[in-house]
Amino acid sequence: MLSRDIGYAGALRFTTAHESSPTNDPAEKVMEMHNNSIGLKIRRSKGSDFALNSGQLKVLDE
Repeated sequence: MLSRDIGYAGALRFTTAHESSPTNDPAEKVMEMHNNSIGLKIRRSKGSDFALNSGQLKVLDE
């Protein structure tokens, strides 16, 4: 939705900056950056729910 609202480049800058905090858990950062990348790519071609519904996103077990 962010990519839809502010464009691909803006969403990429925002999500990268958001995950760059030194207090972020390294495993969570890797997961989030992966998911952000997938989401941004898929949003360009298939829509916002495709990645989640098709099992392409990573999640951490709690």
